[in-house]
Amino acid sequence: MLLWAGVILIVLGTACFPIDRRAAHLIYDHESARLENFLEATTHWAKAGHWLIAAIIAYGISILILTFGGPVDAAREAALYSQAFIVCLGVAAQSCTA
Repeated sequence: MLLWAGVILIVLGTACFPIDRRAAHLIYDHESARLENFLEATTHWAKAGHWLIAAIIAYGISILILTFGGPVDAAREAALYSQAFIVCLGVAAQSCTA
């Protein structure tokens, strides 16, 4: 069932390419300076630099808690999620430079 859901989502995503290009041109051709500044700020906020730092700090704190405080479920989950996020950013960075 998940396989078919994935296939359907890939097909829908591929079908959105022509719509996405037209929508982007419509927005960028008619945007004001205020909207452009907002979109630019949103783009910079979504970049991963500060999120990477937050994930590294969260990972370090959770490892310290696990080392000195014993097995705490929340710290274990924070360490796993932080580690997964850091790995995902590394893989994404490698695929962007390749």
